[in-house]
Amino acid sequence: VFAGDVAPAKVSTALLGAGPFPATLSVADFDGGPDLRLDAFGSCLAEGTIVLVRGRHVRTLFVPGGPDPAIRVLSSLLP
Repeated sequence: VFAGDVAPAKVSTALLGAGPFPATLSVADFDGGPDLRLDAFGSCLAEGTIVLVRGRHVRTLFVPGGPDPAIRVLSSLLP
């Protein structure tokens, strides 16, 4: 978690491959970079997409930019 352009105050991580529902992060793209950046109020600074894959199951999360917190999720299956 960054405060402006300074070094991270706290780094949060998640182990997607561990636990009862292992998944793989296939794509994280926010204006060409992999970082989901939020302002102090939780608004996303750039819209983006996160794609998680578990076996044949794919979850695509569409994260809007700005103050709208409504993340859309598209579920699909690989052939």
